[in-house]
Amino acid sequence: MQYILNYFCTSSAALLSEQWFARALPSRATVVMAHDNAAADSSQQVWKKALWKRRSNNLHKLPDNHTSSRFLEDLVLNANAVPRDVVTVMCDAQVVVHQLSLTGLFAATHAHLRSNLVSGRTILFISTLLLVAATTACFLLDPAYANAFTVRRALFALQQAFLVTAGCFFIAPVLSTLTRNISSDTVHAWSVALLVAHLYLHDYFFVVSATNKLTGGLSLGAAVLASALLASRLDSPHVDAFAQVVLSMEVFVLSPYVRRALKRGLSRIAHTGVTVALVLLCAAAIAPLSASLAGASVGVCAFVGVLCPLWLVRVQKFKTEIQGPWDEAQLLLEGCT
Repeated sequence: MQYILNYFCTSSAALLSEQWFARALPSRATVVMAHDNAAADSSQQVWKKALWKRRSNNLHKLPDNHTSSRFLEDLVLNANAVPRDVVTVMCDAQVVVHQLSLTGLFAATHAHLRSNLVSGRTILFISTLLLVAATTACFLLDPAYANAFTVRRALFALQQAFLVTAGCFFIAPVLSTLTRNISSDTVHAWSVALLVAHLYLHDYFFVVSATNKLTGGLSLGAAVLASALLASRLDSPHVDAFAQVVLSMEVFVLSPYVRRALKRGLSRIAHTGVTVALVLLCAAAIAPLSASLAGASVGVCAFVGVLCPLWLVRVQKFKTEIQGPWDEAQLLLEGCT
């Protein structure tokens, strides 16, 4: 009887202890499953490309060229691509058409002066009318000019205009002998090169808002130097050289301000009408010299103002810009001001 009681107590204690350990400790399958889940979690940790970052033990063992399974999920196509509209691009291209037409008109005026088809006094009269019309247009179309108008600023502007005009008048005799010892072909070649450089370096964004780009100053300097070289080849009296220099100041220095006021104050249709009128005026000025050059000027303006915008919008759909983890790392300095 005592032996049966001892066996029963021993069996009960063993059974209770086994049940307690079963509840307290996981089984082998549970341990294996937990180990697999931990390995999966560690493999799915987010990997980021960084110059330096504190990493865990598992990520610290990754090589520098490691790519996770989610590497291509961060691929972005055309993130910075701006959709372009044909009408908007054509309106923006009119700035280039204006500059081309004004440069061609200036070159045609020099040819007319050199061929005695027009006198210097006529150019001065036309330049005065254009200056008055441009000033009136700026005050009527752009409220910024009207709001900033004061008597003191008006007197200062008149003083500056008088000084510039007087400087051009007194420098005109010097320009007549500036390139006396240089052949006309060389002077004309240099003038064409300077005008091309002016068109290439011109700050076309100035029509939208004021900018301080270095290329704008270089472009203006190239245009003024070309005007001085061309004025030195005029065989007529000094008034012709003076008229050409004054016209160049209005075309290359003052016209960007007038065109900015026109762009701000006129509608798209009216601004397009001004562009067409300017192109036709340039062609009409070139036509007495050469009909083929007049047609070429219209063709160049049409190519820049119509065909190039259409071409740009068409090739925009073929643009593919990809961005992803392979891009250059950016410095993110935390806690730095």
